[in-house]
Amino acid sequence: MPYTASDLRKGLKLRYEGQPYTITEYSFTKPGKGQSIYTCRLKHMLTGNTFVKNFREIDTFDELDLEEKTVNFS
Repeated sequence: MPYTASDLRKGLKLRYEGQPYTITEYSFTKPGKGQSIYTCRLKHMLTGNTFVKNFREIDTFDELDLEEKTVNFS
């Protein structure tokens, strides 16, 4: 099930333009006229690069197929 822009929250992991990202900052703005704007700081999960991107209500994103494990290093 794909995410919509209204599903975006801090800490959410998603696929954007075919790459895995996590949302580190999130803000929502509803101007008097026009569509809502969702501003997110995205962090690439492999390289660590970050950038800020604005999304509209109609934008959709794919879920990531991730598996989280707790491990102990000796």
